[in-house]
Amino acid sequence: MATRRLRGPLELHDIWNLAALGTLNVCHIGWWCGALAGSSRALSWLFWADAAYLVADCGWLLLVPGCVPAASRNTLLIHHLLVCALVPIAAGKPVLMAHLLRVWCVEIHSWNHIAARQFSSTRIGAVARHINKPLFVALRLLYFPTSWFPYAA
Repeated sequence: MATRRLRGPLELHDIWNLAALGTLNVCHIGWWCGALAGSSRALSWLFWADAAYLVADCGWLLLVPGCVPAASRNTLLIHHLLVCALVPIAAGKPVLMAHLLRVWCVEIHSWNHIAARQFSSTRIGAVARHINKPLFVALRLLYFPTSWFPYAA
């Protein structure tokens, strides 16, 4: 009889994020590439999907403290709470909603970071680890700040 390995809160949260962020990231790439950009319906749908993800993930962080590494919990919690508080301000305002969709680029790095941890003993994990720092620099330090310019215009 095979034994089933119980998963801890960190692994379960990582699996949730790989699935949820992975799906949302694919949708965002479609929006960024223009496949969905012309539609106000797509903008609204993607905005609310992001909001739902952020509220659900914030719930994980609040209710299950061990779902993320202790060193990053407070930063993630503050980030999620602030963004969740700003969602009602942006809701229904296409310029602000589109800005959220542009700054979502940082979640590609988040997905990669989680994949590097969860698939550490596989080829996927090796590739994710290899590109993690360059992706951090490209998305969080370069693209994220410049995403303000289309918003400001």
